[in-house]
Amino acid sequence: MSEERPSRRDFLKVAAMGAAVLPKGALASRGQSDCRTWKVGTSVGLSDTSSAEQFLALKRAGIEAVELVLKGVDRQRARQAREWAEAAGIELWSGHVPYATDLDPSNPSEEERQEVVRQLRDLFDVYSLLGVKKLNIHASSEITRPIPILERRARIASARKSLATLADKADSIEAQLAVECLPRACLGNTSDEMLILLEGVASLGVTLDTNHIFQEKPEEFVRKLGSRIVNTHVADHDGIDERHWLPGNGVIDFVSIVLALQDVGYLGPFMFECAGAPGEKIAVWKQLKESVTLASAAGPAIWPARPSRDGGER
Repeated sequence: MSEERPSRRDFLKVAAMGAAVLPKGALASRGQSDCRTWKVGTSVGLSDTSSAEQFLALKRAGIEAVELVLKGVDRQRARQAREWAEAAGIELWSGHVPYATDLDPSNPSEEERQEVVRQLRDLFDVYSLLGVKKLNIHASSEITRPIPILERRARIASARKSLATLADKADSIEAQLAVECLPRACLGNTSDEMLILLEGVASLGVTLDTNHIFQEKPEEFVRKLGSRIVNTHVADHDGIDERHWLPGNGVIDFVSIVLALQDVGYLGPFMFECAGAPGEKIAVWKQLKESVTLASAAGPAIWPARPSRDGGER
């Protein structure tokens, strides 16, 4: 038996937002943008099974940009991926920096933290071969339960030092480091903490991960971080934990998120990081753009059409 779901109209909670006031502490916007001009992309894992046909298939489905996740340090594979993407006409927009306990930028041990930074700097050289514009990073490894405030402060201090150094390294390879908001007790689990992590490093950007925000409304997060948002990870959840569902299968109000992104001047791409075939993602994006247009004109909601989590209409 399928669970009871909200009506389509429940997902259109935004009224007139043209003159919305930014929350206290919010960063300045870049001026309004139009989501209809954004590229649409998806996260892609690069492995031994990757091929030129994989990128061609993405292009045929309508994907215009990708975020690459490297499986290990393989310079030849990175060069090959760039050739495949260029041949397919797909933009290599971003790279996802590996995250693990032994690669934790918030490691409170100064000696171990410096070793983490050294390893990540070396990995950035591999990503430079891809020519990506953004490098997505987690400020900490997984933290599932609240930690003592003094330990958290120490980890934030360590993370800030690491991020400052790595932001400079990203600049040197003509990329921008983007800190991803995280769920649970990980560092960067609120807009306020993200602002602390960014403080003092003007070149640092933010990756908005819709699947990771639980302590505030995602659209409020967007308005608080403003122009620092330079990348997105798009997925739906159940309101309890991250699920990486295709948008429309969970509880997230994506119309409100896109309206907020437009208001702070985000220019794209709309990067999916979720389950679903490329064609399904394109269909969701087309429907979402239509719903945003209607919402802007105070029209009736058509979002979402409720594709099932395993594909098809529900």
